[in-house]
Amino acid sequence: MISMKMRRTRMPRVLAAWVVLLFLTVILVAAPTGFRWGYWVYGLVWGVATTVIHYLFRGFFEEDVEV
Repeated sequence: MISMKMRRTRMPRVLAAWVVLLFLTVILVAAPTGFRWGYWVYGLVWGVATTVIHYLFRGFFEEDVEV
């Protein structure tokens, strides 16, 4: 029988990272600018940060499972 491996996202870790990075975006980017920029700018910063962190540490956020 052939065994295959798939990558599965560890959602609790991803959600925790999203919350932490949202908090950091508000504290380090939005607050110093006085929340003057559009919300889409902060969303873009947060989205890029979460994507980069997930990519760099994907071994922490994903696991290989046998199917």
